[in-house]
This record gives sequence, structure tokens and C-alpha cells, in this order.
Amino acid sequence: MSAPTPHNCTQKKDDILAEKRLRVVLWQKSLLEESQIVYTDLLSELFFIQHDGDYNELHNFKKRPSKQLHEYLEQNPVLSADPKRKISIESSKHQNGCKPAKSANTISPMV
Repeated sequence: MSAPTPHNCTQKKDDILAEKRLRVVLWQKSLLEESQIVYTDLLSELFFIQHDGDYNELHNFKKRPSKQLHEYLEQNPVLSADPKRKISIESSKHQNGCKPAKSANTISPMV
């Protein structure tokens, strides 16, 4: 039997690290998808309330949202499909002089 060479040990460590990275990426992707669902749900509720909807009818509205909300969500997707768009760590910092991301208090009216 031959002793493991340093090259084999390094390759095994690289494989283990690659597997761990893959698991982390998949876990983060699932968290992002869950956040997208929650965000869209809250945005639908905000849209409904801002357009003088009766809170008792919110359940029916979520089943069949208005055309305005549907168009708004299509024009402003939560997650961009643009592969060039990257979120940098610097843009998410709120300290050390970095500005937080601009947030809207209301949804712009669809005209």
C-alpha cells in the first residue's frame, strides 16, 4: 500500500470545499426564493390597501390580483434576470458612510 501523496490530499480537500460551497449556495438560493415570495405577498397587500381595498377582501384579491399589480410586478421584478446585475457587499452596508438602498414608501400609481 502506498501512502497518500500531498497532491491527493489537496484534491480531496478541494472536493470537500467545493461540495460545501455548493450546499451553501443552494441554501442561500432557497432563502432568497422564500424572501421573494414573502416580499411579493407584502407588496400585494400594500398595493391593495393603498388602492382603498377592504381588508376583508384581501384574501380574494391575492387569489386574483388586479391587472395593475400584475403589470407592476412584471415591470419591476423582485429578482432581476439580468446576469450583469451584481449586488456588491459595499452596496448593502449601512455603516461607515455608505448609504442604504433607496426604499419607496408607496407604490407608484399605474396610469
